[in-house]
Amino acid sequence: SILQSEPPGTFIVRFSDSSAGSFAIAYTDNSKEKVKHYLIKPEEISSNKSLPDFLRDKPQFDMITRLHVVSGKLTKSHKDEIFEGQYY
Repeated sequence: SILQSEPPGTFIVRFSDSSAGSFAIAYTDNSKEKVKHYLIKPEEISSNKSLPDFLRDKPQFDMITRLHVVSGKLTKSHKDEIFEGQYY
């Protein structure tokens, strides 16, 4: 529900409920189904390719939505602002 009114390219990364230890991404796009879900396969992230590298290479993931635990507020930032310095 957080993403329903967000522009295409907005996404959230979380731990998967169905695949222990994996990451899941919820993101928006221009299709009929406004919010889509993507499960990152273990082979898509390795010692040579980090989660930030994976996200950098995917144009459909542009603006990351972050939850600030203390305040409970959600903010959006471009993925390069958040992951700069973490790319290989």
